[in-house]
Amino acid sequence: MPGSETTPIPSRSRKAERTVAAFKDAARRVIARDGYVGSRIADIAQEAGKGIGTFYAYFDSKEALLAALAEDFRVALTERIQPPREAADHPLRHLQDTVRAFWDTYQQHRAVAVAVFQMAMYDERFAAIWRNIRKDGTRVSAARIRQAQQLGLCPGLDPERAATALCAMIEFACFEWSGGLGTPPAGESDSDIAVATLTRLMAHAIGWREDLTAFPGGEAAP
Repeated sequence: MPGSETTPIPSRSRKAERTVAAFKDAARRVIARDGYVGSRIADIAQEAGKGIGTFYAYFDSKEALLAALAEDFRVALTERIQPPREAADHPLRHLQDTVRAFWDTYQQHRAVAVAVFQMAMYDERFAAIWRNIRKDGTRVSAARIRQAQQLGLCPGLDPERAATALCAMIEFACFEWSGGLGTPPAGESDSDIAVATLTRLMAHAIGWREDLTAFPGGEAAP
């Protein structure tokens, strides 16, 4: 009719995106509440306000949904963690910002990160997913160690192996300090302490002095 308004019909792709997002959000809540092993597709579907049949229209299994959530975690980390730029980034400040970015992103995706890590212990598919998640962090850490070696620090240290060890320390610290083994989850002030502690440990591991007099300018860290 003239003058009447019609409501646009959402495309199937937009509707599908919203449905997938609903399942993902529901899965994060259910896994956080019940753990990955204890979570059921029926519970996730109910939490999302969808039917089980709708779930299987988008995901082959609970494992497929977890893999999709793990990819979201990886993308979030990649967007926030970047290698140091030799001329532009103050070394200790960049390290602190990187640790903060990992800590904050881990907290936002904690239930998924724990689930993927647990699955990686016995499922090669998830072991590969976890290696892919930690790849960027290891690459950034190795670049930071090479940067320190150019200044004469930590001579003889294998950057790749050392980066793997340091990243493992940060990963497990995040797991432990956010309630992984029964430890009460960190509060906001505890998060600041966690980031400061991990930053100092990593800085000392590769020989950086906290006053940074070893660096041109000797600028104090924030």
